[in-house]
Amino acid sequence: LAWATRYLFNIMQMRFDRMYEDFSAAREAFEADTDEILQNQVLGGGEKRSQDEAGTEPSSVVLDAATSMDTILSSRADEAVKWLWSQSDVLFAKYANNGGGPAGY
Repeated sequence: LAWATRYLFNIMQMRFDRMYEDFSAAREAFEADTDEILQNQVLGGGEKRSQDEAGTEPSSVVLDAATSMDTILSSRADEAVKWLWSQSDVLFAKYANNGGGPAGY
């Protein structure tokens, strides 16, 4: 997790003013999906999502009565690390070669 966040931070220094907005929107969608997964577990939901709003792969966590909260949190943490690495690539591709427009300085 530490290396993924450090790498993302370094990539975002290219155009922090614009990249942060994109990253924040994607992060909020990822967090909302995590909240939904946890709420489904607490309320006893047993459905598996096909794809979340953040555009990540379908959750590998099947929410059923036998799944423990530790397993869900551990799986979601692994997905978060993969998601952070992918966001670095997404932002770099979008803003490479000044793809975000003039920096204004």
